[in-house]
Amino acid sequence: MKVARALLPFLTVATLFILTGIVLVLITDKHQLHLAINAQTGGTADQFFAFYTHIGDGIVVPIIIILACLLYRKNFLSNFALGITTFALSGLLAQFFKRIVFADYLRPSKVLEGKLKLIEGVELHGAHTFPSGHSTVSFALFIFLAFLFKKYRWAQVTCAILAVLAAYSRVHISQHFVEDIVAGAFLGVTCFFLFRWVYDTYVFKGKLGVE
Repeated sequence: MKVARALLPFLTVATLFILTGIVLVLITDKHQLHLAINAQTGGTADQFFAFYTHIGDGIVVPIIIILACLLYRKNFLSNFALGITTFALSGLLAQFFKRIVFADYLRPSKVLEGKLKLIEGVELHGAHTFPSGHSTVSFALFIFLAFLFKKYRWAQVTCAILAVLAAYSRVHISQHFVEDIVAGAFLGVTCFFLFRWVYDTYVFKGKLGVE
């Protein structure tokens, strides 16, 4: 509970994003919702989201975690372990769900083939859509960064906005449906709290506590 209170600025933005996504998914057809968002593509936004979506790539995230831990300095080892574990295991869980549990779920490029406005240079995948792995990892990354710099409310809000943009980018470039990124966001945040509790309770025993 102390950690959740300390991360209230981040969690407020993240919760609003997740709840808004859930409402949209419940009251609309997911195909029509995606087409409505896809209709808004064009211009510099396409270039931005096509580039920014790589923030959730497997190579980029560890680099950001290392740099953030070096910048924060205090308890480098324990924080680095938490960041890498949250990144790696949340990503693996997302892959488990999308490849084993929801293996038959198809991406927009397959379900809406011929109906989408495509973005030049973006290679679309066809299978394993739910949940979004990039959204999972992005939210896991940015809530970890918000945790490191939790004393600064502006930093937490900035991290939350960056996480939302990373998740939204997956829909904007038609790699995922809205329900995929909402599930990914929830999974990423949940994994952070779970792994932080495990590490703080059984491994580092208090070194990850809220100051």
